[in-house]
Amino acid sequence: VCGYPVTTSYLPMPKKQDEFKQMLRYHAMRKVGAELWPDFVNNHTCPAEDCESTATLKVTSQCVDCRTPLCFMATVTTGLEQLAEEEVKEACKGLLIDSGWSQGRIFFTLGTTDSSSHGEDAVIEAVRSTVLQLRCIESVGIVVFAFHHVPEEEDDMKVCFKKLAFAPKYPAWHALWARLTDSTNSFQDCKYRCTLFRTGEHKWTSQLAMKWFGGNMQDATGWKPVMETYELEAIVYVTENHLINTWKLTGKQSLGIRSIPTTGPTTLKGSIAYAMARRAAIEKGDIVFDPMCGTGAITAEMVQAMLQPVAPLPRAHHCCSDVDSRCSRAAKENAYGLHIRQYIDVMQNDCTELPFRDNTVDVVITDLPFGKRVGSVRGIRELYPLALKELARIVCMRTGRAVLLTTQYKIALRSVTTMQPDVLWTIPDILKINHGGLTCAVICLTRNSKQWTPTPTKEKKTKQHNDPTAGQPEANEA
Repeated sequence: VCGYPVTTSYLPMPKKQDEFKQMLRYHAMRKVGAELWPDFVNNHTCPAEDCESTATLKVTSQCVDCRTPLCFMATVTTGLEQLAEEEVKEACKGLLIDSGWSQGRIFFTLGTTDSSSHGEDAVIEAVRSTVLQLRCIESVGIVVFAFHHVPEEEDDMKVCFKKLAFAPKYPAWHALWARLTDSTNSFQDCKYRCTLFRTGEHKWTSQLAMKWFGGNMQDATGWKPVMETYELEAIVYVTENHLINTWKLTGKQSLGIRSIPTTGPTTLKGSIAYAMARRAAIEKGDIVFDPMCGTGAITAEMVQAMLQPVAPLPRAHHCCSDVDSRCSRAAKENAYGLHIRQYIDVMQNDCTELPFRDNTVDVVITDLPFGKRVGSVRGIRELYPLALKELARIVCMRTGRAVLLTTQYKIALRSVTTMQPDVLWTIPDILKINHGGLTCAVICLTRNSKQWTPTPTKEKKTKQHNDPTAGQPEANEA
């Protein structure tokens, strides 16, 4: 909304992301920005009075053809940012101007070349029907302002927060936010809450920063701050060099959590299951199998994504199984409850002895047991090699692939690389993710061209002791 010349150092970019475009290139809003930032958009200096940085908020003229760009920021599970950005690019074709990502967040700008109100309506309708239906993200918000320089001193930061809080034209921002969220409350009756997330080292605390910004925002708007029954949440993200303010468009519950009738102690979050399905590159007509389905959350997520109108997955045949009868029964209940039973085959089988012929399954996607809530670390040391060997048998040679989620990735990789008599998998990619505070790995495997052969069994050799009576006839018992 407030534009400036953007460089690649705007957000901390990973080392391997040099090929991505410059982030937030079209961040300046031309038509809408003139309404939301009446005086502040022409400010060429930093809001902090004693700040050395100049031209930080300079309005750029790169967006000549665009009249209604809106910048959004979505939070995703750490490690799945690229998959989430691919989903945004697929779902927002025709309106996407630019996109980029940093750790745990993706940024994308939507706009049209139509300078009339129809262009703005098209963007808002796309947000309501497309962006809020994305399956890989956790939450999404509209970017109110992004500040490139964060003062080090406490007094400078206090002045900066005060001027940033009074800068936006809140009635226009609230009207735009209400259109995006279908809110019916008036500007005067808005209940809000401010939340701050801070990373890096600063000379001021998060409590002081939240007091400065939240208090000044209350003075500028006259809104009543509410901690629980709020309807608008203003989130401030602060790093060592950047400050971003977004207004959340989603509810209190994460979009990554799906509502299924039956859950278990290890039910996987829907956003992670969908990201695994996208990483597997499912093609039309593939046979997709989950050998350790639990309550069937992964299979249910893939089928729902296959049937949705926004960025659907290719049509494939989905089946799942579990060794526990209670899990297979729960998977059937979820399929019936979600009205997708006709698209799923649920079985009860041991993952080490599957009833499939050789080279019949195209894709395997599963959440391996971690050895914490289910099983033990000693048990999975025996389970992983047997399961991976059996999966290599049923998966098609050269084209078969598997996407596995586990915290015990060292055991899984050791099971792949030490497989006997031949190594049947190749490892093209490993994604480290943060799953509920646990460091997990999404291991991507590809079946090679080696022929599957049974694991040779080791014969037990009996020790022969030196018996002086060996070879002599036995004495008759008295």
